[in-house]
Amino acid sequence: MTVLTKEKQAQQRASGPLETHNGWEFVRSSGGWLTWKRNFPESRDQNQLSLHGAWAGPVKLVLSHGRLEQRIEVFPGSKLEGLDEEAALDSLALLEELQKATWFHAPGECNPDWLPPGADVLAGWLADAGMECAIDQDKNVRFTQKRRGCDGQVKFSRGRGLLRLALPLGRWQELDPEAERAMLRLASLANARSRLVRIAWIAADDARRCEAQVDLTELPEATEPGRERMWRAMLAMAVAGTELALRQLGMELSLLGEPGNRELVDLLLYSFSKEVCDAFDERTSGGNGG
Repeated sequence: MTVLTKEKQAQQRASGPLETHNGWEFVRSSGGWLTWKRNFPESRDQNQLSLHGAWAGPVKLVLSHGRLEQRIEVFPGSKLEGLDEEAALDSLALLEELQKATWFHAPGECNPDWLPPGADVLAGWLADAGMECAIDQDKNVRFTQKRRGCDGQVKFSRGRGLLRLALPLGRWQELDPEAERAMLRLASLANARSRLVRIAWIAADDARRCEAQVDLTELPEATEPGRERMWRAMLAMAVAGTELALRQLGMELSLLGEPGNRELVDLLLYSFSKEVCDAFDERTSGGNGG
């Protein structure tokens, strides 16, 4: 029996998360996702979604079972148990490489020497995943997510130490405080119901805007088959995740922000129950979970 086989069996037998660096607990889900999580201190003065815009990498905050967790989520595109020995060794090496990324140790920082894949390479991978896209004059990749009555424009921002795709979900001025609370509650629910995609709430004076983000900054370069498989899988999940975010929030946030919809705001704030969560899940099922 090889060391690798023993490693596989040990992971299959593990009933709980494995502790790694900096307080992170590592969990490999049955769907193949690699997840690191750790407790995150809550602040009454700052909404959890407002932190997302400043973080590099696939890092997000999720309120889970009454506590706030910081999570890193990566989809390598295959399950360790289904790989041959050479590919499985490559998968384990990928795991170690991810744990060396700057955002693994400091989510608010990035490596300025890291360069993202070329725009044409990203566009080719997206095309292979069935998504038609365009490259603008600044070499940023764009594509459109469609929902009845509400299309969404997704843009990749590329540069040194940066690769982030963002789907704008709305802009508002001088929101009613109760409406903003309701919008944040719905956005937080959507944030917790999707893998990889994070919902960011950006405030500046009286202005508010919301967007769905997938940050792929500093993922390992696609120099080997396992790395390219990961990139393709992550982009496919990003496409599915932004589509789900549009279905969840594309029109709903704007409805809550309209002054004439106070009854809807009150319903969400004061009648928020398991039935509302179940209905939300049913209406937006078919996303990028796993």
